[in-house]
Parts: sequence; structure tokens; C-alpha cells
Amino acid sequence: MTTETAPAREEAPAPARNRLRVLVGTPEVGVVLACVAVFTGLTLARDTFASAVNLQGMGADLAQYGLIAIGES
Repeated sequence: MTTETAPAREEAPAPARNRLRVLVGTPEVGVVLACVAVFTGLTLARDTFASAVNLQGMGADLAQYGLIAIGES
């Protein structure tokens, strides 16, 4: 007795317009846009905000909070 499987059907990639529509439809897009707006505003207000030292410090702080959030969840 032999069995054969049908070859996997290759799906065509979704057009870029549909992917953008799905991305905009997610609830997290508002949070991301708010973060980008705050970052842009603070960068324009203070020259030192987007410096490498400040970004490294924020990254270290966010990593700590992220580990705590993973532990709590």
C-alpha cells in the first residue's frame, strides 16, 4: 500500500496594500504612532535627547522593565 501526498500549494504573497491595511487595522498601531510622535517631539525640543549615551541608557532601562513584565506575565 502506498500513499501519496499532494504537493503543498504555494500561496501568492499578499499585495503591499493589503499588508498595510492589516497593519493599520491592528490595535497596537496607535501606541506605536504615539511613541514615534513623543520621540520626534523630544528630539526636536532637546538636542541631547537622541544622543547615543541617552539612547543606550533608555535601552538599558527598557530592557529591565521588559524582563520584569515578562516575569509578571
